[in-house]
Amino acid sequence: MPRSAPWPNPANDRVLLRYASRDGAPASLSIYNVHGRLTTHVADVPADGIIRTTPWFPDGRPGGVYFAVLSTGSQQISRKIIVAR
Repeated sequence: MPRSAPWPNPANDRVLLRYASRDGAPASLSIYNVHGRLTTHVADVPADGIIRTTPWFPDGRPGGVYFAVLSTGSQQISRKIIVAR
């Protein structure tokens, strides 16, 4: 699951997301806006427990609050991201 807070936060042009799937199930990492709409599918995460870091580029997105959500079949964990313009 997310290993640390997205960095930098607030962000402008890039956010680093650090995550791993640790419950033995593959996961999906996605970004949602404050209204709960899917903005970006970032990665499909294998169930290997390896910690990964992936950048998210909010290019063309308005400033505001977004959520990085790591989902497995049984669990969802989210972290807030603030995009400052």
